[in-house]
Amino acid sequence: MNAWARFVTRYPKSVILFTLALTVLFAFHLPDLRFQNRMLDWLPQQDPTTRAFIDIGNTFQITRMIRIAIRPASGSPAPDLIHAINRITRELEQNPNIAHVTSITNVAHIKKRPDGIEVEDFFNSIPNDPAALKQRLNEAVNDRMLVERVISRDGKWLAINIDVDPEKDANIVFRHIVQPAVEKYLPPHTIVKYAGEPVNNAFADAYTRKDLIHLTPFTIALIALILAWSFRTFGGTLYPLLNVLIATIWTFGLMAFLRIPMTLITPVVPVLLIALGSAYGIHVYNRFVLNPDDRPPSKEQTRQALVEIAVPVLLAGLTTLIGFISFLTARLQLIVDFGLISAIGIGFATFLALTFLPALDVVAGQRLRAKQKNRRPTPPRSSFLEIGLLKTADAVIRHHRWIPAAAFTLTLAGLLGIPLIQRKVNFSEYFPVDSPPRTGVKVVNREFGGANPLMVQFELPSARTPEALRIYRYVTEFLSTIPHTGRPIAISDFILELNDKLNNRYALPETPSGVANLWFFVEGRSEIERLLTRDDRKTVVLTTAEETDTPGNRAIHRQI
Repeated sequence: MNAWARFVTRYPKSVILFTLALTVLFAFHLPDLRFQNRMLDWLPQQDPTTRAFIDIGNTFQITRMIRIAIRPASGSPAPDLIHAINRITRELEQNPNIAHVTSITNVAHIKKRPDGIEVEDFFNSIPNDPAALKQRLNEAVNDRMLVERVISRDGKWLAINIDVDPEKDANIVFRHIVQPAVEKYLPPHTIVKYAGEPVNNAFADAYTRKDLIHLTPFTIALIALILAWSFRTFGGTLYPLLNVLIATIWTFGLMAFLRIPMTLITPVVPVLLIALGSAYGIHVYNRFVLNPDDRPPSKEQTRQALVEIAVPVLLAGLTTLIGFISFLTARLQLIVDFGLISAIGIGFATFLALTFLPALDVVAGQRLRAKQKNRRPTPPRSSFLEIGLLKTADAVIRHHRWIPAAAFTLTLAGLLGIPLIQRKVNFSEYFPVDSPPRTGVKVVNREFGGANPLMVQFELPSARTPEALRIYRYVTEFLSTIPHTGRPIAISDFILELNDKLNNRYALPETPSGVANLWFFVEGRSEIERLLTRDDRKTVVLTTAEETDTPGNRAIHRQI
């Protein structure tokens, strides 16, 4: 430590210039900070369930759903609203970032005609007469293929279901493609609610930015007030603040350089650094001002003070750093990133307290303390802090036998309470009660059975055999009985509906030729491509789950 202290006090200007140069370099990278709050990216990527979800998403492009619920502020949907939904649907269909779009205007509708059946978009032409439109919407409400998928049971809410290409950034797609298209075409006084993982992620990014902007200055101001009240000197406020501010810039600049994304809990990091890191600056400054006489501080005195304080500060920093390093054993990536970044930040704060602050004290310490008559900036005896601490000390000494017993009792109570802890995660509940994502989830859960894809995948030599179709029908009927899920759909539903309209039998054909005769009518429809691979070997039974808490999700999983 002697050699370290000698170097810092001998070349203080070089240390300061090196620190400032690194600060400028890291600050240059701050605009490159990126935000990422996609829950799937936080999970272990080699976990079998995560891997399966990603593989199904890549195969069918249905795991990144945006569900938009739309209704007029009063009354029933009018022709102008249907025209607007049609324009939104057509524009999004043409966008290469979007895999599938389904709404009331383009959803497959099987119509019975005198000479057979026809499969076409539900609104092949949009009636401009409100009475004719109301009749068509009543028809949709009574269609089991449409209700709770693109229209609510009461006919007031209409849905646009969007699947984002899994190769694209769903947050950007929502913010810069989907939301602008919706706002561009919808008439005034229309109620719009958004739900789905990309929506939650986009709003989480926005709230993370806002929290970072608001929390950091507030914390700095609060710490500055506490330092000014405690030390009552300019140096006592400046030293710890500079230490944590530079450490924070270094930390976030390194995050941007290494492309480590900001997450929901990242705004805690600067608050943490300012709260914990300022302690190292306080210890160092406090030791510097404790001169045994009234002479101005010299390099030798600063060097000696640094030697004496270095080991306690270093050990305090290392123990805190190791505590955060233990977060690297977590399975969730956002916890790993939080632990890593916090450890780096604490390391920077410790390093700066033992390099930059002593160098600054050598260069400017005498001037900073020139007007300070009393070099022991301890609050006066009459201060509340001093009185409170003295009374606490007296109480500890007077009741020294009871305090360990009380601590042991509280510890035992805490240990007994640990098994009662419940793990509960509900992403939407992280947002304020009246926020757009929270209200959007509430509406979509109630009217359309949620916006979280829930899939059962099958892989068979042929997915279109009568035997396979019967399995899908059984699974869809079973899924429809599970609470907190939406209306399921599979390729078997189309065959059932076609057979009902054509032959008045709501049943699956018993022969391959019977299936083939019906399949002809839906061949090439985007709804079929969404559920079946081109080689006819893989298919999914698809439903949605409401955004619920962990026990609710576990109950759904157990039943399936």
